[in-house]
Amino acid sequence: MIRLSAPAERRAFAAGEAGAAWLTGLDDLVRRLLSRWRLDFEAPLMGGTEAFVAAVTTADGRPAVLKVALPSPAFAAELGTLLAAAGCGYAEVYAHDLSCGAILMERLGRQLAEHDLSVEAQIERICATLARAWVKPPSDLAVPDGAKKANGLAALISTTWHEVGRPCSARTVEAALRFAA
Repeated sequence: MIRLSAPAERRAFAAGEAGAAWLTGLDDLVRRLLSRWRLDFEAPLMGGTEAFVAAVTTADGRPAVLKVALPSPAFAAELGTLLAAAGCGYAEVYAHDLSCGAILMERLGRQLAEHDLSVEAQIERICATLARAWVKPPSDLAVPDGAKKANGLAALISTTWHEVGRPCSARTVEAALRFAA
């Protein structure tokens, strides 16, 4: 049942003891979540980079996605954003458990690139979604400002590139760091 994408597996190994503990307990955790939220498991999804992600079906027949994130302080912010959005421009959250990094959310369907759309039509759809999603967050939602987010991304790029085996060229990393500056 448990199969991770290659990037998620590398991230787990790079997380050291915390990642190893997460990997060891993942199968049992997923089984408990499937039981607690009355889900039918369909298949793992290979798009996740920091989580186990699977297609599931709810007891009432809704297609959904179960995401179990690697231990990370960023998970709480991600969950907060999804809850604040309430399905507007983001997947709707059906259930969540902050203590174990789990989210049950709306399944959105195929990736945009899998549709037979021109690049221009894809960009139009992306822009329409972003126009709905990128709004001023509620005042009680703790989100980093742009500078803090850029600094965090730069630190993540710098450390993770080495940890996951340098999956892209040094030039690509240098360009990403310039954009984050």
